Amino acid sequence: MRWIIQTEHLKKLLKEVKTGKLSIERAVEKLRHLPFEDLGFARVDHHRQLRSGFPEVIYCPGKTNEQIIAIFESLAAKGNNVLATRADEAVFDALAKTKKFPKVRYEKLARAIILEQKKLKPSKTILPILTAGTADLPVATEAKVTAEIMGQRTELICDVGVAGLHRLIGHLPKLQRANVMLNSCASGVTVVNIDNGFSAGVTATLINKKIEQNKD
Repeated sequence: MRWIIQTEHLKKLLKEVKTGKLSIERAVEKLRHLPFEDLGFARVDHHRQLRSGFPEVIYCPGKTNEQIIAIFESLAAKGNNVLATRADEAVFDALAKTKKFPKVRYEKLARAIILEQKKLKPSKTILPILTAGTADLPVATEAKVTAEIMGQRTELICDVGVAGLHRLIGHLPKLQRANVMLNSCASGVTVVNIDNGFSAGVTATLINKKIEQNKD
């Protein structure tokens, strides 16, 4: 491994802050682009937390177990929470065998490996996650674990498709209290690609955080 850090650029930046030529806020903006860790087969972005509010997430398909473990270890070394998506149990078993992460767990339905190393401030409001039918549960739980590791309080509401609209009516008070609803076939709402529970969870979390910040 080798750290890719533009040392001279960093020294120049710190001198400008010290002399008052550059504000702290502006320096933070510039630092958002540094650093990343070169593993040879991957360049792990350690400043994604600073830029987007959550560390880089590992998408497992197409990667070997050894590659996933190396990226996982790199992210975990920073003390952040780690999420690996679309992971099968063989990947989790290989990671667990390293015995480096006693708190790591596998959410089978969501196909997610989760390591929580620090507790985030929980959201004030509940983020409801609705499914039309039981077949939607894998994607819904992927959205759920994604939102939860980002500090959201969630509630999974299952099997409330339009074929039996009366099943949804009973949950209307919860939905009306929610800040975020993602949907399709309507304007003014966000749509992510099919079966992408991870992106849905991230998008809903970012919207909910922004609304709660504006209410403070």
